[in-house]
Amino acid sequence: MLTLIFIEFKKLKRSKIMYISICTLFLFSLCASIQSLTAAYSAERIMKQTLAYGTFLIIPALLSLIGSYIISRETQDDTMKSLVMIPIKYNILVAAKLTTTLIIGICLSLLLFSFILIIQVVIHTDQITAALVLTNLINYLLQGIGCFMAVSPIISFMTIFKNGHWLSIIFTEIYSLAGLFAASSKYRSVYSISAVFGFSRTSVITRTEYLICCLSLLGSVLIAWLI
Repeated sequence: MLTLIFIEFKKLKRSKIMYISICTLFLFSLCASIQSLTAAYSAERIMKQTLAYGTFLIIPALLSLIGSYIISRETQDDTMKSLVMIPIKYNILVAAKLTTTLIIGICLSLLLFSFILIIQVVIHTDQITAALVLTNLINYLLQGIGCFMAVSPIISFMTIFKNGHWLSIIFTEIYSLAGLFAASSKYRSVYSISAVFGFSRTSVITRTEYLICCLSLLGSVLIAWLI
């Protein structure tokens, strides 16, 4: 399993998708910081807003793109026949690719955190404290895990289509934007994208709601595996 994950990362080094993802995160954090200057927001507020909008607009779409790409590429590049001859069980291969996507999700979230933190240190040096950094670090980390769990069904489903990784961006954006409405409704703990905020504790919820959030995200992973 570890060998397969390592191989997936080596493959991604040759892909432009990762570079596009990193540039997207940097530009997004830069735009968020510019907004903080014009609106005179505090460092804490801009870090929370960046995480929120990143969850609704950026991270799920990037994860869906990368995840569906690395799963479907074996079929599209006609390398599946070679893998079968090794042999490698398909379930193990998919599990390795999904685990790779999970790790990438965590890395993307932490990268977004790093970008926004560096910019805020420059802009609001006096507002950056150890407690603020630690709290947001944990929130961003858990948000990355939650985003992967939320979009995992889309990742699995999009691999059915040829070049479905590009199509997955459209589906994920619609799916994520719907979370904006769900987040302010009584279904915020059920709808997986909005449940991510409860899972990471970035929104104030009860213990029951937290349990529902976790079950919602676990249900998404189960659906992805069944697909």
